[in-house]
Amino acid sequence: MTQEGLLLAHRQEVYLYGLYNGLKNEYQNVKMAQTGAEALHSIIESPPKVAMLDADLPVLSAFDIMRMVSERGIETKFIIIFPDVQHEYLVAVHSLRVSGTLNAADSFNSIKECLDSVLQGATCFSKEDSSIEIDLIHDILRSLESLSETEKQVLCLIGERLNTVQIANALGISKRTIEKHRSNIITKLHLVKKTNSLTNWVHKNERLVKTLKFTLST
Repeated sequence: MTQEGLLLAHRQEVYLYGLYNGLKNEYQNVKMAQTGAEALHSIIESPPKVAMLDADLPVLSAFDIMRMVSERGIETKFIIIFPDVQHEYLVAVHSLRVSGTLNAADSFNSIKECLDSVLQGATCFSKEDSSIEIDLIHDILRSLESLSETEKQVLCLIGERLNTVQIANALGISKRTIEKHRSNIITKLHLVKKTNSLTNWVHKNERLVKTLKFTLST
């Protein structure tokens, strides 16, 4: 399929229409979506060169959309708009290698500069992202990369609110083996060995775990 145009998707109508009105006269074939399902349908039906997505779109998140688009071999480039700057967001970005990031508070000029960079084949990351300690991001990524495939699956299933017995049934292995995997994960992520420490970490880093699920699906 030939890729052309730009897709804008954001859950906040005022932000979405403001962005659309600012860009529609400068770029060809600009389309809008307000939910993840609408955005995914638009990308599959007519793949844009660039999709600028709200990270937390309803129905399907930006990361869900990226996974499904990748599974279909569509080469749309993604710019993700985040509501704020958080470690799990940025780790997800570095893990997925998206083309650009923006924060909701970025100026229109910053948005346009980022879009132009991505359209020209470069990458663009919000200036606010540079305030996050990049070494910390790399440490988290290295810790996740050290997990075995089964350990990553266990982590993702914890993120889906499954308990140890349910995870054992889902993976077809014993409860004792799952408990061993949980212990290994705690060690590799450098967590305190306390009750619920792993579950609490997964829930705190929900977006990051969703990103890990993306990497297991591609």
